[in-house]
Amino acid sequence: MGVALAALVGVMVPPATAAPGSATYKVGCGKAKLLRISFTKAARNTKTVIILNPNKKASCVYELPSATTGASTNLTSRAEGVVVQGNGATIKPRTRSKYGATIQVTEGSLTLRDVTVESNGDASVHVRDMRDTENGQGTFGTLILAGTSVLSGPGQTGASVDGTMEMRDQSRVTGFPNGGVSNTGTFTMSGNSRVSGNSNVSGPYGGGGVFNRGTMTMKESAAVSGNSAKKDSDVRGGLGGGIFNDREGHLTVQGHATVSDNRADPAGEANGQGGGIYNMGNATVAPGSIRQNTPTQCAGPQPVTGCTG
Repeated sequence: MGVALAALVGVMVPPATAAPGSATYKVGCGKAKLLRISFTKAARNTKTVIILNPNKKASCVYELPSATTGASTNLTSRAEGVVVQGNGATIKPRTRSKYGATIQVTEGSLTLRDVTVESNGDASVHVRDMRDTENGQGTFGTLILAGTSVLSGPGQTGASVDGTMEMRDQSRVTGFPNGGVSNTGTFTMSGNSRVSGNSNVSGPYGGGGVFNRGTMTMKESAAVSGNSAKKDSDVRGGLGGGIFNDREGHLTVQGHATVSDNRADPAGEANGQGGGIYNMGNATVAPGSIRQNTPTQCAGPQPVTGCTG
């Protein structure tokens, strides 16, 4: 890594001849360039902790320039066991590009703890599955949102997930106009995590909170709440204010998890459908977990086992 970088970032540096191990990087408030270097160096280790806002300032923002001219992704994580301890910091693009994400995870695992990630043009995060569909070879990424981490708008989608994403503790996805989470991989919500305050124009799909074409599990006290599916024309209302579960989707809501206070907006005389869930796939929910949605709790061509109203 080099002594100069170690001094700047505050890194525990293993000897150059040592096998890949663990390292800790302390990145001073606002040092966005050093944050990017820390992500790059993490690929050499089996476990990396990146500590942001080490002095725990009340306001600490890392504004990321594009990696190269015209690049659409600001940070890429491709290592196993990377943990970003945010201490209340915010990571955001300096200039929001038309496409791309603020952070993408292409392989290994990235945990974001107590950090806010503001979106780029497309999303706050992309979680990739780059495996070959025929032989399964290749890499996929895992993202864990923990502590009080937040993915916030105003980009298009909070998280675009092909790989694996977990929301734990009090993490949130909020403020997106094209759905909070778009999942074609594996998406799990637990603890008191929330997908709330998002919207989506329906046609031909919906899901103000979540669009699911993969496997989605809600458990413990997780919630999808306060989202809306907007009409896409004057003749077709919103579909799935909380969750749109597509034909290939598998949705399970268990424990004390809830889908509540979402709405599917009408279009003229055409009502919205499935304020809580619009289901085209396979969905099973705990009794009473889908409630206080408008105009109905569940709708769609396939029944939602356990949902009434």
